[in-house]
Amino acid sequence: MKFVDGEEVFRRNKPYPKLDDRIVIIVDDGLASGYTMLSAINFFKNRNVEKIIIAVPTASLSSIELIHHHVDCIVCLNVRSDIMGFAVADAYVKWYDLTDNDVLKYVDEVKEYYIPYRI
Repeated sequence: MKFVDGEEVFRRNKPYPKLDDRIVIIVDDGLASGYTMLSAINFFKNRNVEKIIIAVPTASLSSIELIHHHVDCIVCLNVRSDIMGFAVADAYVKWYDLTDNDVLKYVDEVKEYYIPYRI
């Protein structure tokens, strides 16, 4: 198994933007345990953001319970019981993993439409 350094591959070693007093929206394809999202939340809290909003299409009830005290708002249209276990892929008709190259392609495509919003 090859270890991928996300800083190098996905951020291309660019510095993080200044986020003090900004509203951050964290988007994911879904929350199973919620621990990866909790790590992301803590990452942004350490950068003094004003608010953190989570947007996911699906999540387990236990993941919502885990993170809701740490954020200002959660938007999730499909909260599922996880009594029998929960996999994000179960909420999708068609599920497939993206390769690193897929992710980089989509990031590059979005850049041409990105307009930074400043208050």
